[in-house]
Amino acid sequence: MKLFKNIFFIGLYSIFLFLCLVVTDQVYARYEKFPFQNCLLILQRWKPFAFKTSDIPGLIYEMVPNVKKMGTNSMGIRDKEYQIPKPLNTFRILILGDSVAYGSQLEQEEVFSTLLRDKLNNHENNITYEVINASVAGYNTMQEYIAFVNKCYIYKPDLVLVGFCHNDITPAFVQEADQHGIIYSYLRHKKSENGQFFENITPYEMLSISMPNIFHLPSFLHRRLMLSSSLYRGMMIRIYDSLTIKNPYKYPPGGYFNIVKDQTEYAIKNLKNYCRDYSIDLIFVLFPHLTDKYPIPEARIYDFIGQAKKILEGNSINYIDLRPYYQSRVDTLSKLRFSLRQDDTTHLNTLGHKLTAAALYDYLVEYLKDKHKW
Repeated sequence: MKLFKNIFFIGLYSIFLFLCLVVTDQVYARYEKFPFQNCLLILQRWKPFAFKTSDIPGLIYEMVPNVKKMGTNSMGIRDKEYQIPKPLNTFRILILGDSVAYGSQLEQEEVFSTLLRDKLNNHENNITYEVINASVAGYNTMQEYIAFVNKCYIYKPDLVLVGFCHNDITPAFVQEADQHGIIYSYLRHKKSENGQFFENITPYEMLSISMPNIFHLPSFLHRRLMLSSSLYRGMMIRIYDSLTIKNPYKYPPGGYFNIVKDQTEYAIKNLKNYCRDYSIDLIFVLFPHLTDKYPIPEARIYDFIGQAKKILEGNSINYIDLRPYYQSRVDTLSKLRFSLRQDDTTHLNTLGHKLTAAALYDYLVEYLKDKHKW
């Protein structure tokens, strides 16, 4: 009888505590303020065998290592294995980027990184040039930065090339719920009329899928708490922000809110600082929107490249704008689009990758001469 009485009071006390937490959460929610900005979420189609959620704080997903069909190596990048530590007389170039630099829908041999490596090694000297393409489809500049300082740094490159295109000033993707991939948002929103964007996503929904799971709770529970509990959000954000003080390279400030313009500038500045601290050269490669004229929406899109230029110039970071080079070689940039997708003004076809490799080769020849590496 005493046991049942104790169980009853424990249950009653637990219910009381739960109600207190609910009430406190509701009161706290009235004063909850985060510096969110409205943003569009790009829909992508992904293959579940190719991607996995990441254990690196702030990194939403990674490619699965050692997938033969994708050509990934033990580091989860689409490339061959590379020796660690780096061999003697080797100049190592690491490429960071998204699906454009990755070479979406192309074979690895057709991608500019492979073509550039072959061009550089055709020059007879005592140096071997390695070009490692660590690009991951769907990444933005912040994701590339986090992946580099937590994972790809192990390659100890001499030079980092960062591919940048107009949609890198947008959040890293979330996947539409009905695409059944490894990474998806649990959101049930309708598409916009053109079928390409979520338009009515709330800030809390964005945060629920982007905030690192510090306590390693089950993914569904962490996302549900982030979405529904202001107390849990507040606790996670404050703990995360305290970690940024101790290790800002590993834990980007601000709780990873996907405030993408600020994120982009933060990532660019810290890429520069990290590369400077480890004597790594840094060059950005600006991929243009593949259209010759700029109607109103496209003018706004290309201005993202203009914003990136201002950030790069303000931080004295070298960059290559590929638009003038492309325009001097073809009469219309549409010839560089991926041929099977005429609506795609972002991804390069094989000709586009050949021209990119040639442009980078010409630029790097002069650059390497200055560095006495040619």
